[in-house]
Amino acid sequence: MNHQVGRGSFIIVTYNSESVIAGCLAPLVDLALAGHEVIIVDNNSHDETLTICAKLIPTAKIIRNPNNDGFAKAVNIGVAASAGSTIVLLNPDAVGTAESFNQLLKSSAESPRAVIAPMIVHPEHRLSVVSAGRQPKLRRMILHYSGLARLAGPRFLEGHYLYPHQAKSDRNVEWATGACLVIPKDLWLAVGGLTERWFMYAEDIEFCHRVVSAGYTVRLLPGIEISHAAGTGTSEPKSMKADWIVNLWHFYNDDLSPSRAASSLWKFVVSAGLLSRAAYYALRAVTPGDKLAWLHESRRFRAFSTAMLRAK
Repeated sequence: MNHQVGRGSFIIVTYNSESVIAGCLAPLVDLALAGHEVIIVDNNSHDETLTICAKLIPTAKIIRNPNNDGFAKAVNIGVAASAGSTIVLLNPDAVGTAESFNQLLKSSAESPRAVIAPMIVHPEHRLSVVSAGRQPKLRRMILHYSGLARLAGPRFLEGHYLYPHQAKSDRNVEWATGACLVIPKDLWLAVGGLTERWFMYAEDIEFCHRVVSAGYTVRLLPGIEISHAAGTGTSEPKSMKADWIVNLWHFYNDDLSPSRAASSLWKFVVSAGLLSRAAYYALRAVTPGDKLAWLHESRRFRAFSTAMLRAK
């Protein structure tokens, strides 16, 4: 059966993104000429981000927020202003090709009850996990941080993050990163968009939880790749903030945890796992290679572990 590909609305939230936004928008130029919609929601940038956007895609709809009230709120503003039948959430540091986006839109038209996610690849090649997987329930976090999830085998051993050998073909997942998600507008409206309870991080995982709970699916398509230089969406230096894991803890505690004891164990397991990664990165720093980068990663993960233990 042939499925008509409707108009796509690309929603891109920017904040001091001048160093990356041109790479993100370049593949969308032809798509905009073909009738797809590009919406830039800017969270009060103080650089040349919007000048670059207007020059590359003059037809882009630019929404200037007077304040930076967070990623999710900006996304919801962009979607509310959209006219397309399909929403494409795209980080300003995510880069695809016109063909890859056309494939994603086609796949979405063929699966109107699914959120479609591409395979996210990282230019630095430091992340060995897939940016998709299982909801952060206690068992999945234990499997991930114990290393058992690395084993090839049945799906009940999969952790919060999948590994590449677990995502070699199209499959359903319980969450996928919001760096690039393709969502039928009707599905978005039915589920209710992104939660604004956090300034940034974990809103994509919480959204996918509501998607699956409502009877829809989240579909990962490893054959379609989008590059994402994680953590470079702004001109700011790589952050030591632990919002990504603290928000995940709050999501688990408020939405998924069966008991206070489970919540406490979750916190301990994750904190210990982050600390073990800090120790591993410290060891990498004493071997030939990029010593300063590995030391920085070690310090970051120690900070993440400490913040996790202190989370309330």
